[in-house]
Amino acid sequence: MRFLKAVGIGSTVALTALLTFASAADAAGAAKARGEASFTLVAKSTGQTAVDVDRDGMGPGDYVVFTDDLFDKETKVGNAGTVCTLISEHNHGEAQCVFTFRSAHGDITAQALANGILSSRPKSFDAAITGGTDSFADVRGYIHGTTDNPSEVTLAFHVDY
Repeated sequence: MRFLKAVGIGSTVALTALLTFASAADAAGAAKARGEASFTLVAKSTGQTAVDVDRDGMGPGDYVVFTDDLFDKETKVGNAGTVCTLISEHNHGEAQCVFTFRSAHGDITAQALANGILSSRPKSFDAAITGGTDSFADVRGYIHGTTDNPSEVTLAFHVDY
């Protein structure tokens, strides 16, 4: 179930470049140019709770809540929260997941239809970046998550801003 521990905001270099660009464009009052950035973070679990709403075993409508700290190498750069609602027991549990990755510069939100929430540990997942707040208000792109161990997921962010 821990595969959904995905969360995060960019590596120091990519995030700094993205934030420097956003701040300069805002300060100048100029229209923002479009760009791309890729960076990798590691989400380390700080908690997980499964909620069996009808108390008859995990099935459609039940959900799992994940919390993580986000790291760029050894430096904590933010935290994340994820809620995955089980919609089917096919493929070891399909779930609609909503992710929020928080940093001091704002949030990045994402969502995915993920398989394997009921299995021991899916190997990977992809989530669409749906938006953000503050410095990340106009971001889009995707996140590829790869399970490293039961308490860590590597998150590769591919951001259009």
